[in-house]
Amino acid sequence: EATELSGSTVIDLDDIVLGEVRVARAKGANVQAALQPVQVNGVADHIRRVVRNLVDNAIRHADSAIRVSVYNNGHRAEVHVDNDGAPVPESDRIRVFHRFVRLDQARDRDRGGSGLGLAIVRELVLRHGGSVEATEAEDGWCRFRVDLPAAVDPPSTNGASAPRPASSRTIGNVGQS
Repeated sequence: EATELSGSTVIDLDDIVLGEVRVARAKGANVQAALQPVQVNGVADHIRRVVRNLVDNAIRHADSAIRVSVYNNGHRAEVHVDNDGAPVPESDRIRVFHRFVRLDQARDRDRGGSGLGLAIVRELVLRHGGSVEATEAEDGWCRFRVDLPAAVDPPSTNGASAPRPASSRTIGNVGQS
């Protein structure tokens, strides 16, 4: 369950993810994105940090490509950050979220990272009432999956925008906008 977070508001998760995809592309990363609109209650800077850390981790460990997806599952929002590098070994899938952990394959690549990024992800996701896991996508890619409670009943305020449509958008590399 989420604790009361100072500065918590209803935020558009898909917009935050799209912003981080654009940052990664500006760094030269090959990132595909498929985003469904979904809102969550939380601190925008915390959620942005979660997504940024996961995307930066994917950039470090990808062979050549990254996929980022956002799903609206009614009362839950999911973010998947996949990369075509080796999945985290099953024996390390919990340990990888501990502070200062760098798996042997990460040290071999020597691409930076302090071993704090995924620990920060875990802490922030838990504060927002969610969960995070390292797993393997159906096609064998490395996947980090974040699950957060969706803002199913956002507070109504004067001048608030209408609920967002449930359509999805796929943002490939064409136009990179």
